[in-house]
Amino acid sequence: MKAIYRGMCPNCEDRISDLRLYKKHPCEVCLDEEIKAEVYFDLIKGIRDALKLRGTLKHWEELYSLEKKLNEAEELFKKATGFTFWSAQKTWVKR
Repeated sequence: MKAIYRGMCPNCEDRISDLRLYKKHPCEVCLDEEIKAEVYFDLIKGIRDALKLRGTLKHWEELYSLEKKLNEAEELFKKATGFTFWSAQKTWVKR
């Protein structure tokens, strides 16, 4: 760990280490365990479920909702075109 960032936890908006941010996790106060997943959405969902189980789910729900809507849009796009989104298209859809 090299740095602590104030107000940057994506769940509680409190302090978080650079390592937790690198691992795409909320701060250790919100969730002390590490969730592992190969697919990004599975990681977001796994963390959401763990936070909900602990009763510490706050702003992470917004992140989960955004990623869920992105997945739904990408599935519709894939059915229509046979292709998945490029990275730039994912960014555009999120906006």
